[in-house]
Order: sequence, then structure tokens, then C-alpha cells
Amino acid sequence: MIRKAAAFVRDAPKITWTCSGCGLSITRSGGFLTADMQQVSRAEQGWKHFREAHPQGSTVADLMDTPEKVPWLAWHADCAPDPDGPPYSIDIQRIDTQGKLLHWAGHLMKKTWIGVTDFADLLGRAGDAA
Repeated sequence: MIRKAAAFVRDAPKITWTCSGCGLSITRSGGFLTADMQQVSRAEQGWKHFREAHPQGSTVADLMDTPEKVPWLAWHADCAPDPDGPPYSIDIQRIDTQGKLLHWAGHLMKKTWIGVTDFADLLGRAGDAA
């Protein structure tokens, strides 16, 4: 028996991103969503050191010393600060609907570093706003 793949709605609702700098909405072609890859690298190293320091597991008190999640931030092109290093960026027009966000979630979940970012929180906030 042949089974069909799941069907999806093509015209998913739009997402309005807000600039982390000025707080205004970002138009379709006027910005990007980004994660600072130098912060990601530092967070990965921090987690490596944490695991090495706690090979038998950790207590609740130990968890206070874990690295903070690297935030994903939306920026107007004119508002974005110069990052320390090359950021991982997604043009807003490529992630401006729920469907496109879902596509990027699938892509980013394959990245080994995604767990040190707040991408899961971002998805939750997008779901709350839907």
C-alpha cells in the first residue's frame, strides 16, 4: 500500500518581527534574524567545561553555573550592531510566515550548536503569538 505524505497549508499566517534595537516592526525586506556565533562558541565551550566539571551529574545549585542561552535577535539592517564575528543570519523575508519558521526550525535542528541558543524559546513565543 502506498501512503501519501502529510499535506500542509501553503498560506501560513504572517509573522511580524520586532527590531531588537528600535522596537519597531521589520518590513518584509528590511532586516534579519540572527544569532551571534562568537557567543555560540563561548556557550559551547562553557557547556563542555560544565560537563567536565560534573562528570557524575549535577545538583540544582550546580545548574546556576551553566552558560546562558544565546539569544536570537531580529534587527533592521540599519539598527544592527556590528557583531564580534560573523553572525548566523536569516533574512526576514525568508522567515516571515509560520510555515517558513517551521522550515527553518527543521533546518536549524540539524545544527550541533542550536541547543546553546534560545531558538526553542523563540518557537514557543511564535506559537503563543499565533
